Amino acid sequence: MDRQIKDDECISGSERFLLAISEGRTYGGLRNDEATEILRRSKKTDYRTLERRLTEYAQKNGCWFDLKIFKENYKYLGSGAESDVFLDKDGRSVLKIINYRVSSETPLDFLNNRITLHNTIFPETFYLLIGFGYSNEIDEEGFYFILKQPFIDSKKPRPKQEEIDYYMKRKGFDICDGSCIIEGYLISDLAPRNFVKDNFGKLYCIDPMIRIVKS
Repeated sequence: MDRQIKDDECISGSERFLLAISEGRTYGGLRNDEATEILRRSKKTDYRTLERRLTEYAQKNGCWFDLKIFKENYKYLGSGAESDVFLDKDGRSVLKIINYRVSSETPLDFLNNRITLHNTIFPETFYLLIGFGYSNEIDEEGFYFILKQPFIDSKKPRPKQEEIDYYMKRKGFDICDGSCIIEGYLISDLAPRNFVKDNFGKLYCIDPMIRIVKS
């Protein structure tokens, strides 16, 4: 599975995947490492308590943002069900302001599944956690993660589903109805709207849904 999950006769597929997850967490940056460790140590697991833990951490470490600065100072690229997307000032990255509650039950779920697992499986479009914020606006009130992701500049149309299926197969996954399962995790929403094809025809997955499969 690309350079993240490699074949090795000495270790099993499960062991390779666990090793790759460790690297995926590192790809998420210092904030991702520290926030994950803080929430792991919390004795309470309800989302409001975990949000308070992250708020305290962010305010002490200079990574708490007034979300209005993004709307006022960055070029708006679009939005989805859970996020607003802006072009970073360097022109090489996008900033995603994500309401984690749309796709995850707790902040720790988001850190583990949407950041670390995404980075494990799709390192070419890795998420770097840069901070947090809170919106009090009624139509979007909630706690937000602020992520940076490489910007894929493309004049090409979105890839077709059969191209996506082939791309995932080359990574070692069998895709069915736009989703696949690996080691107890469901990777879904593998649809054309969540892929970009660069000007050389290479595919990039930019926004899949990844979560643990409950038995």
